[in-house]
Amino acid sequence: MLKKIAVVLLIFALIIMVLGIVSYNFIWSDNIHDTEGKKIVLFIPTGGNYDNVLDSLHHYDVLNNYSSFNMVSERLGYPNLIKPGRYIIEKNMNNWTLVRKLRSGDQDAVRLTINNITQLSDLTKKVADKLEFSNEDLENIVLSDTFLKKNGLTKDNVLTLFISNTYEVWWNTSAEKFMAKMSAEHDKFWTPERRKKAATLPLSIEQVVTLASIVQKESNKADEQPRIAGVYLNRLRDNWPLQADPTVKFALKQFDLKRILNVHTQYDSPFNTYRNVGLPPGPICLPEMNVIDAVLNAEQHNYFYFCAKEDFSGYHSFATTLAEHNANAQRYQAALNKAGY
Repeated sequence: MLKKIAVVLLIFALIIMVLGIVSYNFIWSDNIHDTEGKKIVLFIPTGGNYDNVLDSLHHYDVLNNYSSFNMVSERLGYPNLIKPGRYIIEKNMNNWTLVRKLRSGDQDAVRLTINNITQLSDLTKKVADKLEFSNEDLENIVLSDTFLKKNGLTKDNVLTLFISNTYEVWWNTSAEKFMAKMSAEHDKFWTPERRKKAATLPLSIEQVVTLASIVQKESNKADEQPRIAGVYLNRLRDNWPLQADPTVKFALKQFDLKRILNVHTQYDSPFNTYRNVGLPPGPICLPEMNVIDAVLNAEQHNYFYFCAKEDFSGYHSFATTLAEHNANAQRYQAALNKAGY
């Protein structure tokens, strides 16, 4: 009898041991499919449920064993605690670690770089490609009369609210919260010192950004951008037309024009600074922060003209008189002709 009891106990112990090993493997063993070093990113939409999570896991072929994931999910109550967001899944994660990460909403932020923007539609598309909301959602807010009136902006200059930079943003943030963040970043950039410099020019914040957008399109050479800004400030001070070629390209929406001809300068648009005195009604691109600072710290000089150098180096020749400028321009035009433009 004792021998039979011992056998039963031994069998029972073996069963417990096997169950323990199975349970351990279900919970603690690596369960992420080998993706050969490729990062796995799981997106759970706002309002999503457990079925959506499973669909995404299957779509991206994340797990080796889905039954074990379901078991741990049930044990931790995850099906009733779905949190939307963007989650990076590490290759050595086990079920317990993965489910706890998802259940707690411990999502991974999106690194969003806002640069190389010409128009608002470029910005809204770039942002929407990285975040959950659509570009229409963002445009509807930014271009609404309520938003524009609240921020003292227009549809032409609303781009000045944004600061070109890299940000960390939650993937499932709403368009409203995103704009609140952008407004806060704008206010953070425009320190009392920068505002004071703008006032001494004297230009509003929106005008500084608009001028900086022209300077950026004129030259990508940081060492001469303050000098170019000084030329335009001299023209503004003396009520000259800016005659900035990039504004003509913007007005025409022909951003790759190599040469600006007289017919182009006659195009009727408030952005055409050949036909209109003063700054255009808004920026022709989203300038980088250092270009805004180049305007705020513009050189003080007597130059009223500048022209691209004939060596196509990207630098410019500056002049105080029209005769000197015409000579510089003739050299540049000859170089364009020779190059076949």
